[in-house]
Amino acid sequence: MRVLIADDHRLIVEGIKRALEESSDFEVVAEATSGSQVLPLVGRTNPDLVLLDLRMPGADGLTCLTQIRKRYPDIKVVVLSVSSDENVIQTALKRGASAYIVKSINPIDLPSALRQAVELLVAAFGRADAYARDRGQPGLAAVTAAEGYRGAVAVMMRVIFLLFAEESGLLPADSELYTRAYSVGSLAAELEQRVTDARGNEGELEHTYLAWHRLLALFTAVYRGVDHPDLDLIAHDGSLFDPGTHPWLEGRQPGQDSPGTPLAVDDRTVLHMLRAVQTVIIGGELRTVSFRTLTVEQIGYAYEGLLSYEGFRAAEVVVGLTGKDGQEDEVPLAELERLAAAHPGAEALAARLAEAHRDSGVGSPRNDFSRASAMERCIRTCRLGFSSSTSV
Repeated sequence: MRVLIADDHRLIVEGIKRALEESSDFEVVAEATSGSQVLPLVGRTNPDLVLLDLRMPGADGLTCLTQIRKRYPDIKVVVLSVSSDENVIQTALKRGASAYIVKSINPIDLPSALRQAVELLVAAFGRADAYARDRGQPGLAAVTAAEGYRGAVAVMMRVIFLLFAEESGLLPADSELYTRAYSVGSLAAELEQRVTDARGNEGELEHTYLAWHRLLALFTAVYRGVDHPDLDLIAHDGSLFDPGTHPWLEGRQPGQDSPGTPLAVDDRTVLHMLRAVQTVIIGGELRTVSFRTLTVEQIGYAYEGLLSYEGFRAAEVVVGLTGKDGQEDEVPLAELERLAAAHPGAEALAARLAEAHRDSGVGSPRNDFSRASAMERCIRTCRLGFSSSTSV
């Protein structure tokens, strides 16, 4: 069966292609990474089946579906989507889709891990912005809160795709040059080794920024490709890795081709970002996540989940309280200081926090004792101005 794959993420296309080619029943005859490419490719290659993502630049999947069924009624179209909305499913089927496959979630809570990592990165952006403005620089003044959040989401989705690609053999993780200069997996190991060498002290990582620069270099290498005697990396063009989508990550203005000065995201932030998505606690035991077992559909589901949140600029210092996943309360530091003054002592503060934020799942006063102690430390730290956003 001749198959055309249409998805705007090159790594997803390659993952699907690799899975299909394991069977002799399928031959991938064309790949489209934008909706505008689909119809011309269908006309030139005459596939038996089109695997069609609903969300693509150029033209959305439903529009492509309608046009394919109108012009090429004998070609079957299978829609792949993370949406389980019954209206979307029925619309696709009414327009002629032969099947609608809902992408499922992975047993490992990847969406939650990704959201935690995105929050860490957003907080780092805030610190970098404050640092730049304190020195009379524009910082992220021209970047909206929504764009800042989308940029953080894009970075973490890039990281997830790269971890998946490295473990799946889609990137040359066995190359010495790639491993030493680019690999996300080896970067995480190097940062962990630095902490080990410092006897568990992560503080020194707050004063170095090479890990962030290395990630940005990797993103560009994946997008543009590498032609080197010791490393041959094909270009994985697509909207996700396009450096022009969020140029401010590299300190560039829209349309600026010359190099800029990247945001000052410290190595400790990068370490915790990578930890958030590479480790999980199961039965009280810390385990490393294998991305080889993930599917591109599960990664897509996590991405859609992140898009249900949004960023905003805080008018004052805000502290995030750990609670039920997705329902954590964010409280102004000034309010927490008032609570601490009115309820001195960790136990009294914990009881008041548990009462005031019961719906967010902060927990019982007993369970919150250690959190309240951390809160007291946090309040003292934030008062000294070390952080613009803190979670406990």
